[in-house]
Amino acid sequence: MSRRVTTRDDIAAVIALYKANHVLREISAQTGVALRVVQNLVKRFRDLGEDELPVPLPKSGRPKLLSPRTLKVISRQVRSNPSLTAREVKERNPRLLSHISLRCVQQALHDDLGFKSFRARRKPLLTKRQKENRVEFCKKYEVWDLETWRSVLWSDEATFSVKTVEHPASLMVWASFTYYVAGELVILPKSQIMNQYNYLELLSDFLPKSFDKAKASLFMQDGAPCHTAKSVIQWLRDCEVPFFNDWPGSSPDFNPIENLWSIVKRRLRDADTSSIPKLEAAIKDTWANLPPDLLQNLADSIPQRLKDCLKRRGNTTKY
Repeated sequence: MSRRVTTRDDIAAVIALYKANHVLREISAQTGVALRVVQNLVKRFRDLGEDELPVPLPKSGRPKLLSPRTLKVISRQVRSNPSLTAREVKERNPRLLSHISLRCVQQALHDDLGFKSFRARRKPLLTKRQKENRVEFCKKYEVWDLETWRSVLWSDEATFSVKTVEHPASLMVWASFTYYVAGELVILPKSQIMNQYNYLELLSDFLPKSFDKAKASLFMQDGAPCHTAKSVIQWLRDCEVPFFNDWPGSSPDFNPIENLWSIVKRRLRDADTSSIPKLEAAIKDTWANLPPDLLQNLADSIPQRLKDCLKRRGNTTKY
C-alpha cells in the first residue's frame, strides 16, 4: 500500500528509478511511495537541477487527531476488507473514533494511510435468456484454438474526458486490435452522435485499413444498436467481411478491448489532458506505444474467459 511519509532511502530509490526512465506510476508501485509524493519528489529533483537528492521535508501543521495505534487498527481492517467505506470504519470503531468526524476519518484513510477511494465496477445485470445466450456462445466457440482467436479484430468505442473542472469536455474514439498489432485509432468529430449512419461511414473509411494492419480475418463488434442496424449488417455482408453474428448481449467481459480501454485510461492519469488537443495527443501517443505483449495476453485470454463463463453458468466473469 502506498505511503506518504518518505525517508532518505525512499527518496534515493524514487530518484534512481526516475533516472532509469521509469514512469511515475511504476515508481510508486515499486517503492510503495504514494504517487503524489513521487510526483513532488521528481519535481523538487528537477528544480535542484538534477544534481542532488531532495531532503525529507519537515513535518508541519496541526497535530494529527488519530494516534499511530488507531491508524494501525484502521489500516489492518481496510487491508483485510478493501470495500469498507469511511463511514463503516467509523461505525466499527466507536471507542477509537467516536470523537472523530467522518471527514477526518476520510482524510486519515487518504492522507495518512494512502488508501484511495474507488467505486466497484458496475457489471450488467443479466436476464435468464442472456445467460443462456452466453452459455451457447461459449459452447460453440470453446473449441477454437489460439491461432483462430489471434486473428479476431476486437473493436469498440470509448469516451475520454478532459482533466479539468472548469470546462468539462470529452472525446469519443473508435479503435480495434488483434493479437498481432493495434489497429486504427479514430478520433470522432466533437459532439458526433454514434448512430448507424455515422458508424457505417466510420467502418467504410477505416475497417479495411484496420483489417490489413492488424492481420485480421474476423471482425468483432458488440450488440450496440448502431452496430447491429440492418444497414450495417448488410454492408458487412456486401463487403464480405466475416463477423460474429451471434455475439451475446451484455457481454463486455468477452471483449478484451474493454480491458485495453481501462489500461489506456490509467496510463493517461500521468499525462497532461487539460484540453481537447492535449487529450487527443495523449490518447494517440498512448495507443501508438501499447506494448505487444499486452495485446497478446489480452487476445490469448479469450479461451479462459469462455471457460470461466461456463463454470459460472452464464453469469458475468472477473474480466
